[in-house]
Amino acid sequence: MVVTVRNRHRTVIKVAGPKLLLLICFGGVLINISGIVEFLQVTVTTCTARVWLLHLGFAFVYGPLLLKIWRISLVEAVSSINVSEEVSKSVSSSGVWWKLSLIVLPVFIDLIVWSVVSNLTLQLVQTGTQLKYHICHEDWMDYGIMLAEFLFLLWGVYLCFKRRNVVTPYNEARYIAWGIYVTTFWKNFMTVIRIFLSQSIDPDVLYLLYIMEWQVPVTLTLIMLFLPKIYRTRRRRINKINPTTLVVQEEDDDD
Repeated sequence: MVVTVRNRHRTVIKVAGPKLLLLICFGGVLINISGIVEFLQVTVTTCTARVWLLHLGFAFVYGPLLLKIWRISLVEAVSSINVSEEVSKSVSSSGVWWKLSLIVLPVFIDLIVWSVVSNLTLQLVQTGTQLKYHICHEDWMDYGIMLAEFLFLLWGVYLCFKRRNVVTPYNEARYIAWGIYVTTFWKNFMTVIRIFLSQSIDPDVLYLLYIMEWQVPVTLTLIMLFLPKIYRTRRRRINKINPTTLVVQEEDDDD
């Protein structure tokens, strides 16, 4: 967040969209806070807070990332002579924010419904060493949210693969694609392992699985997205790019 705010006038940040980058950072913060909540004593309140933090954070991180890829897939149409007015509006800044609201709002509504309808109880687990402890109970609504996120990421994989050869300013699309690939396969692989082992493993191992399921892929995604930008903000010479035409020019940056 600090890098984005301090360098918001740099070309590498302006092209990526400072507001979208800040929203992605905010989502990453929410997901990492959930790791702290998960470490606390298991109660109905902490279980509810964890679910809200995780899934809102997911929407704030991967919603903008997938919309960036989607916008790239339409940027060629925008530069075409025969482009329709609807497509032009879609790839505009206001169009992207409107579509982002269509991603975040259903998640928010779904979480409200989940909080009201779901059976928010604790589940007692006993390990093979006779250790007993409570975990957050997961029902069909939890699994439905997981499935929706998995399908959303699969759509991202499709977009990334479809536009894998498109050259974008500062190779941002490539770094986003890597983050989406890692999250799609790693997160869902760890989710399956956690669900199957949650009834028989020690609480410390279960907590580690939660960290590997959420914090690891999200942290890697943020690193792949922001590390190249941090590197370029340290360089004296940067690329000056027209966001619409994607024309690249070299200029000195002494800011």
